[in-house]
Amino acid sequence: MRVGVSRTAAVGFAVVVAVLVLAATAQARTKTRTPIPPSDYSVTGFCPFTVHVHDLVGRQVETDTFDAGGNLIRSDFHGALVSDFTNVETHQSARLNQSGPVTITHNADGSITIVARGRSITGDQGHILGDPFLTYNSGRVVIRAVPNSQTGFLDFTSITRTGHTTDVCAALSG
Repeated sequence: MRVGVSRTAAVGFAVVVAVLVLAATAQARTKTRTPIPPSDYSVTGFCPFTVHVHDLVGRQVETDTFDAGGNLIRSDFHGALVSDFTNVETHQSARLNQSGPVTITHNADGSITIVARGRSITGDQGHILGDPFLTYNSGRVVIRAVPNSQTGFLDFTSITRTGHTTDVCAALSG
């Protein structure tokens, strides 16, 4: 007795197997959600003076997406974040809504792409233009960066902005 499989049945079986494999791959991706509590911290090297940041409203959530191997491939930040930025020398301050949202994508080459939409803070200690900056942005900012294991910061390789930008250092200078 000869058992045969029609070509249509074989193609149908292949499609079902492909769908199951893709579904398994999609299910292998996992997401974690972590609330980010309000915080207080100081930053140096971005302005000619130390800036203290105090979160007044901190209801952000970080959603991390991992691939099947458990590697972090994307982080999304959503929710309310309003902070006071204060020049520690003069006590001049500015209240800024930096609720974003922000998406960070970990690229295969080890670099990181950051896309901030809405209101956000960006800063660099001088790796892009040679001059440090701390800016408040309203619009879209796209940053390409490489993690620096020596400093713990990101070394920006490019930054593009659309929308309105305010120099936070100048605003806090008095």
